Amino acid sequence: MSVATLELRWFFQERPEWFDQAAESAWRSERSVRTDWYAPIADRNSSVKLRGVTEERGRGQQENVDATPAIESKILQSTDCHPIADDQSLMIERWVKHTLRTLDLSAKEDAELRQLITANWLQVRKERLLYQTPDSIQIEFATVELLGGTYWTHCIEAPTEFDAGNLVRWLGDSGQPGIAPTEVMTRNPQQSWPSWLQTRILV
Repeated sequence: MSVATLELRWFFQERPEWFDQAAESAWRSERSVRTDWYAPIADRNSSVKLRGVTEERGRGQQENVDATPAIESKILQSTDCHPIADDQSLMIERWVKHTLRTLDLSAKEDAELRQLITANWLQVRKERLLYQTPDSIQIEFATVELLGGTYWTHCIEAPTEFDAGNLVRWLGDSGQPGIAPTEVMTRNPQQSWPSWLQTRILV
């Protein structure tokens, strides 16, 4: 299965002051905790991970969401720069996600594969607050644990049918709740999971 999305993501080494306020202004948020394992590849344009099973979930979440571990890849297809204000712009990235293999842990081969991956790949624990707008845009606020450190990330993800230009206009609407302030989006460097993981590995 393959899914294409438009994405903007930021990572922070300290918890931003606006983080909790923006997250709490969400329409209808869902909390979940999940651990993923990323293959240690030195490539900013792609990643491969073992998506873990959701360990904790909010009351509103469906029980079958992330109920089965799977190996997934994510490949950067394009990057476009779009102005959002005077002398300010945002990078809209188009990513394609592929589900490569769903693991059946009752099968010996899959159980051994999972054990091999979890022993050698990068373990990333994610405590996420997610919500979806009426426009099918998914907003994420997450606390991330990697290699003994704690970080924070904010992501805005939209279906490709939304169009990058429309997404930027939506982001520029000051009345939108639950997203980072415009000055935060434009003044902080955007990073995808692959590029951020690469910087953390090299530290």
